[in-house]
Amino acid sequence: DYKSLRLWNLEMKECENAIKTGDIQTCLGRLRNGKFMVGGEDGSVTVFNIEGLEPILSINAHSEPVEFLYESPFTGDIITGSQDNLVKIFKVDSGACVKILEGHKNTILNVIQLNENNILTASVDKTIKIWTI
Repeated sequence: DYKSLRLWNLEMKECENAIKTGDIQTCLGRLRNGKFMVGGEDGSVTVFNIEGLEPILSINAHSEPVEFLYESPFTGDIITGSQDNLVKIFKVDSGACVKILEGHKNTILNVIQLNENNILTASVDKTIKIWTI
């Protein structure tokens, strides 16, 4: 409800940094090289530098809230799942959408890349799907 991101020092149990985001954030994901990604209630995905909590990329990813974010261990691409029932794959450097996976009938809850060619998704529709990408 505060529409902010906070960076916590777990040892000191203190907030080290906070920034207002303007929207409620629905999920977080870690990226390589000191970056992380945040999914928004507005369907956006924003990539931040951990140092200074600086936004470096914003993607209009979905038409509904983003529920899950995942970094491909093979390509570094961002894989998202949303309440719009879609799984999308984005290039982390440009934010370009390179693939849309349609077939679930409800919110995507989880995404895992099994290998270079296959993604596993789980949905509120009580199905698990294996996709070839």
